[in-house]
Formats: sequence, C-alpha cells, structure tokens
Amino acid sequence: MKTVMVIEDQEDMQALYKILIRRIKGAELVAQIMDAEDALPALQKIHPDLSIIDITLPGKNGIELAKESHELYPQMKILIATGHDPEAYYEDAIKAGANDFI
Repeated sequence: MKTVMVIEDQEDMQALYKILIRRIKGAELVAQIMDAEDALPALQKIHPDLSIIDITLPGKNGIELAKESHELYPQMKILIATGHDPEAYYEDAIKAGANDFI
C-alpha cells in the first residue's frame, strides 16, 4: 500500500483529494495537513510515500516546503498542486525536488 499525505489549506480541495485517493487501488490517505508549519513534523512522524503539496499555504509556500521535504526525505515523491499558472512555477517546483506539478 502506498501512503499519501495531502498538505492543502482549503477544505474543499482536501475533500476532493480524499475522494480521488480512495479510488486509487493500492493508495491510502494517511494525513491531511492544513498548513506548512504542521507539515514537517507530520512528515517526520508518518514518512508517506507521496506528499501532495499546495503551492500557496499559510506560513510558507509549497515550493519552499517541497525543498525542505525533499532534503529530509529524498525518497519521498512530491507532487506540487496549484490553480495558478503552472508555467510560472514549474521550473522552481522541479528544482525544489518535486517529481511533478499539476
């Protein structure tokens, strides 16, 4: 079973991720975190296989969080998610250690 942690500050998006992840065979949603401040301690405790990180979070942007997360857990896959123009952030996200960007 692959474990997934979602770091997203909007409850409606968290609900959507929960529905989508439940539909993926072999995936388990293990945590939903609302802000960047709580994300790193949760990563240290849970060690998910995949983290989906919103690009705009309270306290720190998702790219900064992805960089810190990748440095601590290089084996963890990171997906950066945004509703903003992806071209403006894609290169920075990949340089920060994200595996992909949606």
